[in-house]
Order: sequence, then structure tokens, then C-alpha cells
Amino acid sequence: MIDPITDTMIVGQALDATSGVVDPELGIDVVALGLIYDIDVDHGHVTITMTLTTPGCPVSEQLPAEVEAAVAAALPETSVDVHVVWDPPWTPDRMNADPFSVLRANARPKPSEAVVGVRGRHDRPDGLGGHPDRATEVSTRHLTNDAQTGSNHDQP
Repeated sequence: MIDPITDTMIVGQALDATSGVVDPELGIDVVALGLIYDIDVDHGHVTITMTLTTPGCPVSEQLPAEVEAAVAAALPETSVDVHVVWDPPWTPDRMNADPFSVLRANARPKPSEAVVGVRGRHDRPDGLGGHPDRATEVSTRHLTNDAQTGSNHDQP
């Protein structure tokens, strides 16, 4: 006989365990990112259906293995399988509201935004700075983010 209370508890424990698995590129856990689509329990067997942010995700093997290991450690009396699916595709809309603040707070400027100007003794018309044998000064600006307002501020 299937015990729905026990199954619900196992799903909750599995969800707690998966929330400890963090995407190393974004610094956000897989639950908050919305990568976990389903956790199913059947006779002590846990099946997790998840996705990744993109099919070419550099951690496509690492994250599912970490999810499986985390759930297996939290629920040693169960067997665990993780299935990666691409349909429906992941979109940022699947994220919880809080991770957007984290993403903005962790945002780094693009290299083209970080370099404001390159100056040297002999400026070249191509805009690439001074003579290669002479010191070149690079001025940069760093963008900081006010997580409460979401606005960016220039900081020297």
C-alpha cells in the first residue's frame, strides 16, 4: 500500500536536498533556478525530472550527478534516478523572484563595458591605445548594483 504522507515527506526531503545543489556559473541553487520540474516517489524509488538552462550547458553532466548524489545522501533508504529533459525548455520565467536579485547583484560588466578608455603616449587612429613598447594606461569602471532598487551605479 502506498502511503501518501510518507511519499509527500520524501518529496519534501528530496526538494530540500536539491536546493543545496548550486549552479557554479550563476551561484544559484537548481530549485530557485526552476530547473527541477518534478519529483516522483514510487515504492521508495525517487525519480527527479529536471532540465538545464541550455542544451549546451557546460555543467550538463555535473549538475544532474550532483542532484542525484544530494538526494541519495538525504534519503539513503531510497534509490534515485535523475532524468534531464529539454521539453518544456527552461526560461528565466521559471526562476523564483529572489534569484533575479542575486543575478543583478552578481552581474559583472561585459568586457566592452568595463574598458572605458585606453590611453597611451602615442594614440593610434585605430583606437587600440599606445605604442606596444610603451606603457598604456587603461581606465575602467566597475558597475555596482543596488539589489533593492535594481539600478546600476558607476563606481571608480
